[in-house]
Amino acid sequence: EECNNIDKLTNAAFLPGLRVNRNTPRSIVHGPTEMGGLALPDCYTRQTQHHIKYMIKQLRWDKTIGGDILTTLDNIQLASGFTTPILEKVTPTLDYIDNGWIIHLRNRLNTIGATMWIEDSWQPKLQRVKDFSLMERFLRVKTTPQERKLLRMALHHIRVMSRSQT
Repeated sequence: EECNNIDKLTNAAFLPGLRVNRNTPRSIVHGPTEMGGLALPDCYTRQTQHHIKYMIKQLRWDKTIGGDILTTLDNIQLASGFTTPILEKVTPTLDYIDNGWIIHLRNRLNTIGATMWIEDSWQPKLQRVKDFSLMERFLRVKTTPQERKLLRMALHHIRVMSRSQT
């Protein structure tokens, strides 16, 4: 919503300078040139680009912030109950985990159909052949976010992540 407000203000000031009506539909302003649009990026897209670039930069520098990002990513990986890296497989949504910067980035990657491979991120290993993550399997069943959160808390409490650990 904040990005929409910023877009409205920016477009109202910027478009008349391009000799374009400030009330031109957003689909034309932000649409691709191949389809008759102006291909101007919206605020939300620019924000996503900056988030991805910032994360990659911090991880490459391998300083304090990069370490903090990796630690947070590892904690979210554990909290998710997934055995596949959460930024490589961006579906399904992790609505049972509190929303933060990394979860928001994951949701945005899902929206645009992208993934990220983080070299040093922790990934739980499956113990046996034909083993699977209980949480990933449970997410195939139609449940509420509250039910998913309760299940994840129960699995975390008994320290179980995969079928072979039961």
